[in-house]
Amino acid sequence: MASGLLTSCRGWLRVSPLRTSPATTGWTHRRSLRSPPGRSDGETADLGDLWFFLDRGLGSVVVPGALRARRWQLTTMDERYGPERSQYVGDADWIGDAARRGEVLLCKDRAIARGPAEAMAVYFNEAGVFALAHAGVTGPDMADLFLAAERAIVRMACRATGPYVVSVSRDGLRRLRLAYPPS
Repeated sequence: MASGLLTSCRGWLRVSPLRTSPATTGWTHRRSLRSPPGRSDGETADLGDLWFFLDRGLGSVVVPGALRARRWQLTTMDERYGPERSQYVGDADWIGDAARRGEVLLCKDRAIARGPAEAMAVYFNEAGVFALAHAGVTGPDMADLFLAAERAIVRMACRATGPYVVSVSRDGLRRLRLAYPPS
């Protein structure tokens, strides 16, 4: 294993070199480790324990800028795939890619829980997803919703194992029923 800072959350171990950047951070999945060392339930989980992936609906400027200003570690669709290619990456592909990297997914709307292909990708990749309850909001409002729920998002992301989709609203968090497997 590479030398550097070792952190853990959601059953994942992250080895971060002393110079941390998205390109040099590696994730190793460890199902046997459910919470960080010294933490029994994720209650004292820290935002620094998580890396987020933002879907294309959250944009590449306003929402990521506001979250980064509050020290959220994240990658946007445009950063990972490039601005042109990101428009054509299928939902199942980026969901699987982000989940395999151990990232917590942030989405603009709850359709990810209802669409058959998206729900199947969330299910089979054991993804953890936080989606805005109402898609028709401005960039600053989207950022405000995630920031207002920051503590609850961090706590749940470090405690719960996927698959799950959680709706984020002014009223708090609400776990949604995933459309896969079919009832």
